[in-house]
Amino acid sequence: MTLSRLLLLAATVVLSLLAGGVRAADTTGSDNGRDLVLRYLQQIDCAYAARAALPENNARFETSLREHMPPAQHAAERAARQEVVARRSIGCEGLAHQVRDVSVQFDARTVALQKQAALAGDRYARLNGNLPTADDPAAVARMRMQLREIVQSGDLLAISEIGRPIALSRDPGLYGSATRAGDGAVIDTWMLVACDLGLECGSGSRPLDRWCLKMWGCAQTDLAGAIRAVHGQAYFLKIDAQRRSLVVRIRNQQWEGLFAPLADTAGPGTS
Repeated sequence: MTLSRLLLLAATVVLSLLAGGVRAADTTGSDNGRDLVLRYLQQIDCAYAARAALPENNARFETSLREHMPPAQHAAERAARQEVVARRSIGCEGLAHQVRDVSVQFDARTVALQKQAALAGDRYARLNGNLPTADDPAAVARMRMQLREIVQSGDLLAISEIGRPIALSRDPGLYGSATRAGDGAVIDTWMLVACDLGLECGSGSRPLDRWCLKMWGCAQTDLAGAIRAVHGQAYFLKIDAQRRSLVVRIRNQQWEGLFAPLADTAGPGTS
């Protein structure tokens, strides 16, 4: 990659981060710590970019291309992935992530940024650090309240993270999700909800770049296209229906029953 190309990518990243900071300020209400969150996310992406550049990861990427994409699309996919790795590797000097092919141990200073942002009250950081470990009625009720408050706040970054604690809970049905524990479909659904509500998810955006670094679909025009390319049409249509239903409900401010337990879910904290 030429020096001029790298300089152009660097300028693009700077402009993107500045724009992201403006959008965050518009949507976080009285929350503090969003600047810490943006630094945290940038440093996390550094680790994933380093992992994506490993020979073992590149070999797995090439296998995915051969198995899932027509040969005519391989060149575009490779070029897009290289651009993502270059874009997300800028500003990563001095970080001490321990990066392996299938795992990442993040720099302690990076982890501390998320904790500091949570203490400062940032919604994304608080949710990211509040993964459910208990299923008693009080814990379930608190999590439901936190999720509803995030949706009502309009904080797009925090909304994009809603699916993660649900997927990692003992029973996602307690929060209204018809998925099983550990099923990433609810994570993808809420990411796309945030995209529909205004989060930037197109070419060069962090959500699409993160997907590319972890999976493939790098040459797609948006996150929805990348999810469809990787998981197939049947999977996409299922989460797309859920996504559209949630977006309509949120835009109409139909908060009643949002995150309420499914009718056939037996568990604590039902109301």
